[in-house]
Amino acid sequence: MRIITTLLVLLLASPSVLSEDVKNTTIVCLVDGETDERNGYSREIKLQQMVTFNPLGVVSFKNDFLSDYDFLESHIWSNGFRQEKLELNNSVTENEIVISVKSSEKYDASSTLLINWIIWDLTINRKSGVAKTEASYSYTIDNTGVRSGLSKDIVMVSYSGFGNCSKSENKF
Repeated sequence: MRIITTLLVLLLASPSVLSEDVKNTTIVCLVDGETDERNGYSREIKLQQMVTFNPLGVVSFKNDFLSDYDFLESHIWSNGFRQEKLELNNSVTENEIVISVKSSEKYDASSTLLINWIIWDLTINRKSGVAKTEASYSYTIDNTGVRSGLSKDIVMVSYSGFGNCSKSENKF
């Protein structure tokens, strides 16, 4: 009985001991890409993605647009996560890191912004350091209550891009 109790204590303690020894790694990816927007319009984009991970999974990530327009992404994500309308999945294997964000249902990001769907994926090849980002959004901007004569605008945009990742280090 004592041996079984000791084994149970060791098994229960093992995850906490292992998690204390797990070292986080932070990488920064610079991604260049292009949008595909409603009415055939497209533009070049540049993204910076910072990912902190360990062998157990992704600890944190941040996606910042370095180009002039971010498609309201930061506003959409902050409201979606706060309202628990976005699902975040990630995995870390020996060969790649995958992060996915998807909307579970439509939601209001503000009184004039209805999110129809979000599909966002980041895949990083750990051997080559190459990152691939793909996203698809649809949202409705309701300007009818702002001023007479304005209407609802449906925005549909997708983007994709590739770039290189490196370990994050202070440059100065």
